[in-house]
Amino acid sequence: MRILLLIISFGCLQTLLGFDTCLYSLRANFVAADACPGQDIGLANISLSKGKHIRWQWYFGDGRYSEEFAPKISYSKGAGYRKITLKVYDSVSHCRDSVWKYLEIFPKPESDFKSVIKYTDSCSYRLFTAYKTNPIDHSFMWYLPNGDSIYITGKNNLNIRDTIEVETGTIALKVRSNLGCESITKKDYTLVGLEKLSCDNLKVYTSKGTLVIDYPMPYQYQLYDEQGHLIQEGNSKDNRTSLEMLASGIYYLSIQTQNAERKIIKTIVY
Repeated sequence: MRILLLIISFGCLQTLLGFDTCLYSLRANFVAADACPGQDIGLANISLSKGKHIRWQWYFGDGRYSEEFAPKISYSKGAGYRKITLKVYDSVSHCRDSVWKYLEIFPKPESDFKSVIKYTDSCSYRLFTAYKTNPIDHSFMWYLPNGDSIYITGKNNLNIRDTIEVETGTIALKVRSNLGCESITKKDYTLVGLEKLSCDNLKVYTSKGTLVIDYPMPYQYQLYDEQGHLIQEGNSKDNRTSLEMLASGIYYLSIQTQNAERKIIKTIVY
């Protein structure tokens, strides 16, 4: 009986000593930095491994694995959290250990945009607007077809007046988030077939008690007196509108076209 107890005690002691040996000779550990989609993860293997016959097994949560000491890995799909597991094994002492950690893949910013032709004061503006982006948390680099590049923060649109005169070309927008993630979109730019408004398109004539508006596009108008009171308003039935039976004095005419911002003209009726 004493012999049996001695054997059992020796076996338990050996197991305990073996556990202690593994505990202080092999510990799995690593550091993983959060990253953007497509960016290499900063994996640092900081495991404790005193043996010479160590095997490393990495599992990246999407079916991929590696047996390198510090593999390079990136995640190209979607934002969210990813689980990475590291298993360490000593083929001589048969000690083993494992650890897992989560890292975050940041969302990739949206860089899609649209271009719109607007007109202010009868002169053309070209407006390029980014979609689904927060102008406070993102910066925007525009690459224009004439070779210019414009960097802006605090807003996600670009208003250019009489700058791009290249009829065909490419505009590119690179958006960078405050987390360091970038996205770029390129689109063809074409000015073919645009009906540009020149400053000479709008003509206003005055005669005794009459004000005539001559404009080659549909428009809305409002006529105000010098004190800002609305006198008349309406839509053009053709390119020429005549406002009659006006008292002599100073008036302000507001014109709004389908593609233009409001233009206000000061005029005098005798």
